[in-house]
Amino acid sequence: MFTSQVSFNVGNGSASKPLFQPISYDNNSFFDILFNTTQQIVYITQDNADLVNIRTNYLSLLQKIHDDYGIHAASRNYERISTDNSVYVDVYDQITVLISNTSDDALHLLLTLSRETLMAAFHSVTLHSGNITLHIEKTILQQKVNDLLTQANSEIIQNSTTSGQFAIVRNFQLAPVYNYYIQVYGVPVYGAGFDPIRISFLAEILTSLSINPYN
Repeated sequence: MFTSQVSFNVGNGSASKPLFQPISYDNNSFFDILFNTTQQIVYITQDNADLVNIRTNYLSLLQKIHDDYGIHAASRNYERISTDNSVYVDVYDQITVLISNTSDDALHLLLTLSRETLMAAFHSVTLHSGNITLHIEKTILQQKVNDLLTQANSEIIQNSTTSGQFAIVRNFQLAPVYNYYIQVYGVPVYGAGFDPIRISFLAEILTSLSINPYN
């Protein structure tokens, strides 16, 4: 062992060989195979016509779907998603054309997922808006019921004999858009104020319900 030779029996005789073999870097070595495989992957990627087409002509489109739709839907900031139907249709048509012209199965699937992200994000705004509309309508109906009950209670009190002290209370009424903002999103963080994008979003909903947002 100390001579780096190992003895072993072969038939009726014996033989020996070095314990440590020198490392040989021939064409079949692991590093050569790894290098050649990496080069092949690079060449395949560079020669992929679909990928080249996406990088050259459609990368900004995919970035727009991510920045203007997907990221806001994932973070539930639905008010920041554009509701411009013409913009949505244009982006949808472009991604559809790209999908139809892509033959690579993996890229085809990824692009299809991008289009579905676009669709889901755009439709989520409608669902979010509808949910807020129902909340506002429910609040309005509840307020009408409360007003009727208050009026009935006031008539009973006025018809009864009362005595004692009276207190004067001053109430400050917020504009409807700010009132519903607090109901939907909660009171703004101190120092942050009301989010103008959410205010604008709520103002559009109130206007659609024939409610003046600021009066």
